[in-house]
Amino acid sequence: MAEIKLNPVKKNMEISLRIFNDDFEKALKSSHLGIHDLNHPKNLGETENAINQYINQHFYVEIGGKKQNIKLIGFEVEGDACWNYFELTVEKSPSAKIHIHNDILSEAYSDEVNLVRFIQDQNTQSTKLENNKWDFYPEL
Repeated sequence: MAEIKLNPVKKNMEISLRIFNDDFEKALKSSHLGIHDLNHPKNLGETENAINQYINQHFYVEIGGKKQNIKLIGFEVEGDACWNYFELTVEKSPSAKIHIHNDILSEAYSDEVNLVRFIQDQNTQSTKLENNKWDFYPEL
C-alpha cells in the first residue's frame, strides 16, 4: 500500500509504503540486494541502502514528465509489515500532470496488486494497480 500526501506548506510529498516483511525480504534477495532481516537488521545502513535501491527501481513519481528524486527518511517494522518513509521536494504546488508508478513486488508475484492513495488537501484519490498496469495519474 502506498500513500502519497502532497503538502504545499512544507513544499513536499510525503510517501509511506507498507510492504509485508517476508515478501519484501524475498524481493530484496531476488533483486540481488542481499539478504536482510527487516526485524533485526545486522547493518542498518546496508539495509536502508538496499531498501532505497529497491524502491527507487520499482516506485517513482513524475511531475510534468520529470522523474522526481525520492529520499528515504527511514523504515520501521510493525507486526508483519515494514513501513518505509520517503519524501520529495515540490518547488510549488504542481499544476502539471502527476504520474505515480508502483510495480513493487511485481517481479516476485505475477498476481501482485498494489494499492495507491494520493492525498491533496481534503481530496483523496485511490486506485488499485495490477496486471502490468502499474501507473496512476491523479487529478489535481
